Amino acid sequence: MELAKTCLGHNLEESASEVMRDVMSNAADDAALAKAMRVFEQAGRRELAEKVVKESRRQVVELVSSGAEKAKQGDFEGAVLLMTAAVRKLPENPQVVFNAAVAVLKYLENLGWDNQLGEQVRGCIESARRLDPINPRLVPLGELHLAIMKKYGIRPPAAS
Repeated sequence: MELAKTCLGHNLEESASEVMRDVMSNAADDAALAKAMRVFEQAGRRELAEKVVKESRRQVVELVSSGAEKAKQGDFEGAVLLMTAAVRKLPENPQVVFNAAVAVLKYLENLGWDNQLGEQVRGCIESARRLDPINPRLVPLGELHLAIMKKYGIRPPAAS
């Protein structure tokens, strides 16, 4: 956010917008978004902040929707590729991480167990729990993960 503030101070609005788009897309909660908005507001650029917020939200929605559409069409591999790319781009966005976990679980459920994807989904679930610990969908997500592991005779890791 300091980089964006510096960019705004030097009238580099596009650079500031790009930095803040990344910050806002990865915002774990509304408090982080509000903090990012204040940077623009303090520079007298509220309208630019609102534009960047809309763009970052649209980007997340498009990524998640595209992944869900691929899975709906039965392209589980495509959904996984898209959603894991989204996680690389937005690793701190709880919605993206959660939906990547769902995409990988659907792949495993429908196409069979893959050890690398099994590790990947475990990491996504852990990240989703860290980023949004009160998400009510975490319990069903974990249950689906365990059910898929059981289906393929995979032993869950020992609880730590």
